[in-house]
Amino acid sequence: MPRLSAALNLGALAERQCAKHYAETVMNPFDSAAGACVPVLPCLDSSKRKIFARGVGHVNPQGFGGINCTTSMVNGSNCIHYTAGTLHAAPWNNNSLDSTQTFASTNNSELDVSDFSNSAVQGRVVGCGLRIRYIGKQVDMNGTCYALEEPSHLATDHLTVPDILKYDRVKTKPFNREWVVACWQPVLPQETAYSNSPVAAPYGYDQVKTPLVILIQTQSTTESEGLPFEWEWYLHYEAIGSGARGKTVSHTAPVKGPNVIAALQQAPSTLYDKVSNGRANVNTIANRMVDHGSSWQFAGDLMKKVATTAVGAVTSRAAAQYMGGGLAALAL
Repeated sequence: MPRLSAALNLGALAERQCAKHYAETVMNPFDSAAGACVPVLPCLDSSKRKIFARGVGHVNPQGFGGINCTTSMVNGSNCIHYTAGTLHAAPWNNNSLDSTQTFASTNNSELDVSDFSNSAVQGRVVGCGLRIRYIGKQVDMNGTCYALEEPSHLATDHLTVPDILKYDRVKTKPFNREWVVACWQPVLPQETAYSNSPVAAPYGYDQVKTPLVILIQTQSTTESEGLPFEWEWYLHYEAIGSGARGKTVSHTAPVKGPNVIAALQQAPSTLYDKVSNGRANVNTIANRMVDHGSSWQFAGDLMKKVATTAVGAVTSRAAAQYMGGGLAALAL
C-alpha cells in the first residue's frame, strides 16, 4: 500500500507539472522553458522543441506598419511577414499587410517541409507567440498597436485597422518600449491532435493561415527608414514519427489539463502583455489555472468584496502592499 500511495502521488505530481508547464508556455512562449507538451490525448513519446525568429521592422512613412505569422514548425517556409518602411521601394499602401510590400523570415527549426511531405513526421503546436516594441528615438515615439489572435485561426493578411477593431478581443496598446503581444492557443479540436501539415493547419495540409497579427498606426514620419520596431516570434511544438529525434516521455493531465485549457480561454488578452513585461507572476497564475480552471480569477472578485466592506478596510501599509501586490497580480 505505501508503494501504491507513493506511485499515485508521483502520478499526481507529474500531471500537475505537465499542466502547469503547458499554461506557462501558452501565456509566455518567449521565456518559458522548452519541453512542454499538450496535456491531453494522444499521449505519445515526442520530440519537444522551442524554435524562434527575431528581427527589426519599420512602420511605413505614411504611418502604417505591422506583422503577422503562421504556426510553421519547419525551417523551409516563411513564418513571419512584416513591414519594412522605406527599405522597400515606394509607393506604400497603408491599408493592410497583403497590400503592402513586406519582408519575410523563417525560423531555426531542425525540421524541414520534406519531413512532413514524406510522412516521416507529424506535429502539433503547444504554444506560439508574436510580440513587438518600439526601438527608435524617444522624440519620435508615438502611435497605437492593435494585436489580435484571430478567433477561428483564419488569415489576417487582409485586415485593415478598421477591420481589426471589429473583433471583440482585439487589444489596443500604445506603440512604445513595452512589448505588445499576441499569443496562440487551440480553438479547434484538430489543433490538439497531431497533424501531417508543417504548419499544423486545421483546415487542410495546404491551408496556411496567419492567426496572429499586430498592426501599427502612427503619425507620418520623415525618418529615412520609417519608425523601427523589434519583433520576436517563438513556437513550441511536439513531433512524432521516424524523423522526430530525441523523443522524451509525454504526460497527460486528465483533470488539470482541461482546467488549464478552460482557464486560458477565459484569460484577458492583456494577460500576455503583463507577463512579457514582468507585470504579472506567470508561476502564480499558472498554479491558479491548474487548481481552479476557468474560475482562476476568483481573487479579483474576493478583493472587490473585501475592499467594499468595513471589515476589509486596508488599515496598514503592509496590508495595502499585500492587496496591491499579491492579490492584484492574480486579478490582473
